[in-house]
Amino acid sequence: MKTTLRIYTILILLIALFVPLQSASADGLTDGQVIFGSNYTLKSGESLTGDLLVFGGSVTVEADARVSGNIVLFGGSLTIAGEVTGDLVLVGGSGLLKSTAIVEGDLNTVGGSFQTESGARVLGEINNFGSPPSIGYDLPTQITPPEIPNISGDISQAIKSTINFNPFSEFAWLFMKSLGWAALAALVMLFFDNHTRRVSRAVLHQPVIGGSIGLLTLLVAGVLTVILSITILLIPVALIGLLILAFAIAFGWIAIGLEVGQRMSKVFHQEWALPLSAAIGTFVLNFVAFGIGFIPCVGWLVPFLIGLLGLGAVLLSHFGTQPYPPTETPPAEPTHLPVNSDPSS
Repeated sequence: MKTTLRIYTILILLIALFVPLQSASADGLTDGQVIFGSNYTLKSGESLTGDLLVFGGSVTVEADARVSGNIVLFGGSLTIAGEVTGDLVLVGGSGLLKSTAIVEGDLNTVGGSFQTESGARVLGEINNFGSPPSIGYDLPTQITPPEIPNISGDISQAIKSTINFNPFSEFAWLFMKSLGWAALAALVMLFFDNHTRRVSRAVLHQPVIGGSIGLLTLLVAGVLTVILSITILLIPVALIGLLILAFAIAFGWIAIGLEVGQRMSKVFHQEWALPLSAAIGTFVLNFVAFGIGFIPCVGWLVPFLIGLLGLGAVLLSHFGTQPYPPTETPPAEPTHLPVNSDPSS
């Protein structure tokens, strides 16, 4: 593989939430492990069929253990004494390859350190990137509009001063924000999976009612915030109410992202874990919605409507604590008294 393609491969691997999780292994281990700030050990004789993703944790693959996939580490430490069939990607952490370690893919480090004992084998290439690769192009810092004829110079200068849009930096910032939303969605699904699924179902069942309730709630919240802010003593109450409203909107946004991710998994004929589906779906939803938001005048409408739908679904499902529409209890069958055919009794 060429160096340029390899760099882009590493950058893609850095988008850890896109690592596919696969089906369960014969040893009963859950494949596609995602470790958040904890310790994980793949013991000798065990195997993991899938990718291993680590955020600030400590991972050990003992001798005679096998990882049939890639290992991506963001911070933390990694010790390999067994076999890895895919690539190792280390970002900002430390790693150690024991003498019995076998890595069939590439070893890639970005701002991290890796030690290799004598006898360890890396069948692929070893790449060490101290910093992300730079692009050798002079990108414009702003778009300068042409001179506007037949109007006064003051108005022309005012219009030119208001147009300062750098598409490259804006989309790069949007990409990073979308990654942050994806990570948040994965965390929410890890702790509140049932609640998020209830909100997602509420969005599908009543989008019009949910959007209307979300709009009404937003209007009422705005009026109440103004009223409470008039009294200085009630300003903390107004701030708490705004925080709850922001949480509800974010929760509904992630629930819609979960539905997007699940539908994408069906399109690609994949079985993704719920945290991964929520992460991918929320990333795509955020990137597309706010990408459309760059359109002047009307671009804000798409994220605004999505936020209303999510807010309404959160309220309909009582923050995901109750299913919506509520499950109806079937009516009890009437009790029939036995009919006595003997008239003398």
